[in-house]
Amino acid sequence: MYNDSNYVFFDNTKKTIEGLKEKYKIGVISDTDPSIKRVLKNAGIYDYFDNMALSYELGENKPSPGMFRHALEAMNLPAIETVFIDDYEKKT
Repeated sequence: MYNDSNYVFFDNTKKTIEGLKEKYKIGVISDTDPSIKRVLKNAGIYDYFDNMALSYELGENKPSPGMFRHALEAMNLPAIETVFIDDYEKKT
């Protein structure tokens, strides 16, 4: 949490986010702690996000509907016009 080297970004992360940002609103919904903001700033991608729904700020964790509702309201988007991409593979 306090060591930025614990976070690994793909080589094309910034370029991909820049390309998406040209056409879409981009947000973060994360179960995390305050260090995430520093990590994203140090990676040079923090300013690309329109909103961040962060568990430590909201007092709830995914899959709580409140986190997703907060993100949708903050970005003024209906759920049907959004895509959620997670970093964990769903196990069935």
